[in-house]
Amino acid sequence: MDLIGIDLDGTLLDKNQHISSGNAAALRQAQETAMPFICSGRDPEDIHRLLAAAHVALPIVGLNGAVGVTGGRQLFATTFAPATAAAVIAVLAKIPYKVYSPTARFETRDYEASLRALFAAGDADLAGQLPYQLAYDQSVPARPLTPDATAALTKFNVTIPNRRLKASVVAALGKLPGVVTTGSGPANLEVIPQGVGKGLAFGKLRAALALGPGRDVAIGDSENDRSMFAAADVTFAMGNAVPAIRAVATAVVAPHDQDGVAEALRLLATGTGR
Repeated sequence: MDLIGIDLDGTLLDKNQHISSGNAAALRQAQETAMPFICSGRDPEDIHRLLAAAHVALPIVGLNGAVGVTGGRQLFATTFAPATAAAVIAVLAKIPYKVYSPTARFETRDYEASLRALFAAGDADLAGQLPYQLAYDQSVPARPLTPDATAALTKFNVTIPNRRLKASVVAALGKLPGVVTTGSGPANLEVIPQGVGKGLAFGKLRAALALGPGRDVAIGDSENDRSMFAAADVTFAMGNAVPAIRAVATAVVAPHDQDGVAEALRLLATGTGR
C-alpha cells in the first residue's frame, strides 16, 4: 500500500490555517486506494482538531516525527533524555518557546508578551509573521512550563524573528549531543531528539501498522520536509515551497491556497506524478 505523508502549514492548510473542502474531498478519495497521513511539526491533538473540522480521519505523525497516533491509539513516541532537555532549556533561557510531551504542551512564562517584544526588536522583514504565529498559539493553548514538566519532552518550538540571534542559538544547540534542529521558515526553529525526523515516519508507520510494500510519497513545502522528501519514492512540492524543496521534487503543484495537495493526489492516482 502506498503511504502518502502530507505536511500541514504551507501545504495542506490554507493561509487561514484551514483544510479546504477540495483538499478534504481529495484526501477521502485517496483513502480508497492508499494511506495518506499527516506528517507535521504540530502536536497530535492539534492535528486531530484540524482534521476533524474538515471531517477527515487520517493517521497522524506529529512533532516532526516524534509521535505517531491513529484512531486515538499511540503507535510510537520518542522523547529527549532528561539531561538533554535540561541542556536545551538552558540554551533557550532568555527566549520564549513552546515545548511538547507526547500528550501535552507547555510554554514559558509570559510567552506572548515576550514573543511580541522579540518581534518588535527583530528583523523588519519578518514582522509580518507575528499574526500567523499568534493565531496558531491561540488555537493551541499551553500550560505554564514548570520544572516537573520536563521529564518526557519531544519537541521545542521556538520563534526567533532575528536571524543573527537565531544563528547563535542554532550554533549553541549544535554543540549538544542528542539534539537536532530544523525549521519551517526563517523565524522558526524546531528542536527535536536525535533519531527523530519526518523521513523516519514511513518506516515507523509501516512497522506499527504491519503494512505491505508500496511507494512512499511526500507532499510538502519547507526545510523541515527535507528528510521526508529524501526518504520518499515520489515527492510533490507546493508552488509556494522553498527553492531547495522545489529543486528535488518529482513535481511541483499549485500553492497551498490553491488546493495543491488535491492536485498532487490526482497526479499520483492517474500515474502522471511518478
